[in-house]
Amino acid sequence: MRIMKNIFLLLGSGLILMMILVRCNPSCDTPYSLEVSSIVNQVGSEVLLRSSNPSFINQLNGRSVFINNSEVSPSDIKFYPDFGLIVKTPATLQGEINVSIEDSDCGTLGVNLSMMDESFFINNPDFIVPAPPVVVIPVIPPIFPSDITNAWISPQNPDYCLWFGPYKTYQFEVDGEVLFEYSTNVVAAGSFELSACGNTDAYYHNNPFFGVVDTVENYIEVTIDRTTKGKDINKLGRETFIGQFIDLQATNFGWGPTNPCDGNSDPEQKVHMIWLVSKQTGRQLILYKLLNP
Repeated sequence: MRIMKNIFLLLGSGLILMMILVRCNPSCDTPYSLEVSSIVNQVGSEVLLRSSNPSFINQLNGRSVFINNSEVSPSDIKFYPDFGLIVKTPATLQGEINVSIEDSDCGTLGVNLSMMDESFFINNPDFIVPAPPVVVIPVIPPIFPSDITNAWISPQNPDYCLWFGPYKTYQFEVDGEVLFEYSTNVVAAGSFELSACGNTDAYYHNNPFFGVVDTVENYIEVTIDRTTKGKDINKLGRETFIGQFIDLQATNFGWGPTNPCDGNSDPEQKVHMIWLVSKQTGRQLILYKLLNP
C-alpha cells in the first residue's frame, strides 16, 4: 500500500507540474521573435541578430547559436548590450541558411537568410551601397565636424561617394534662447550620390539625396532618389538611410588613400566618419570625410 501511495503521489506531483508548465506557456508564445539586420548578406560576413521586441535584446546574451542546426563556436559570437548578437557565418555556406538561438520555452527561435557571393552585390543594382564585411558598432565620436560639406567616401569602395553640398542650419533654441549655435543641418539641393572617380558605368551616377544632419542629437537621415537617372535603376525608387556620426578609431576603417581614385596614393588617417543603415535592405554603409577632395 505504501508503494502504491508513493506512486500516486509522484504521478500527482508530475501532473501538477505539467499543468503549471502548460498554463505558463500553452502554445509556446514567446514575447519576441528573432530578427536579422539584413536577410541578404555576403558569404562569410557577420550578421546581426536582434529581438523583435527591443526590451528583450539583452536576453540574447549567452544563448547558443545554430546555423543549419550546427552549433556555432562561441569564438564566432559576440554580444553587445542594447545592440544585439553578432554572428560570424562560415565562408563555406552559400545560398539559403537558417540561423537560430536556443529558447528555454520553445526549443529554438530561428530566421532564414541568404548568403551570396560578392559578385551578386557588384552586379545587382538592388545592392548599390558597398557594405562592410563586419557589423560596425556605433560609438559616439569625441568631436563632430563643424562643416559637413565635402566628399564622404566608402572605405569598402573608394569610388563610392556621398557629396554633401550646401545646407541650411537651424539653431537649437529653447524658449527663444539659443543653446547651440549649430544643430540641425537640412541637406538641400546640391547633394549627390556619385562616383568619386567619374565611373559612368556605375549605378550611383549623380543621384540626388536630401535629409537632415543633427550634430547635437547625433542623428542623420538621408534619402537617395534614384528614380530619374539611368534606365537600369528606375525601379529602385528612393532609399532611406538612418544613422549617426561615429568614432572612427573604434573601427578598422579610419585609414584611406589621400586620392580615392589612386590606390597607390599615400594613406592618411581620416577625421570624421558616418554610420548609416538602409531602411530598405538593412545593410550598413560606412563613410569617412575626405580631407583633400
